[in-house]
Amino acid sequence: MAKWWEKEPLRFECQADCYKCCVKPGIVHFDREDIRNAADFLQTSPAEFKKTYLIRDEGEWVREVGEEGEPCTFLTVQGCGIHEGKPKQCSSYPF
Repeated sequence: MAKWWEKEPLRFECQADCYKCCVKPGIVHFDREDIRNAADFLQTSPAEFKKTYLIRDEGEWVREVGEEGEPCTFLTVQGCGIHEGKPKQCSSYPF
């Protein structure tokens, strides 16, 4: 018997309050594809994107969010400033 998630594809839509994750303390992980997508959206190179926005933590590229009450660098009053290029971790929130 097929499981419920095998019968119907997962559908996901952005929620009006999805920015909540952008203001609480945490770490956003960027893999190679995420870095390329965000850099392309910002019209910069992956190397420049990493230098400007990310730090290296245990071999991974990450962005600290919400530290000292500061929201994500990319959060604007309209929402995510890199929406079309945001990393998978953000795109799949709250999953």
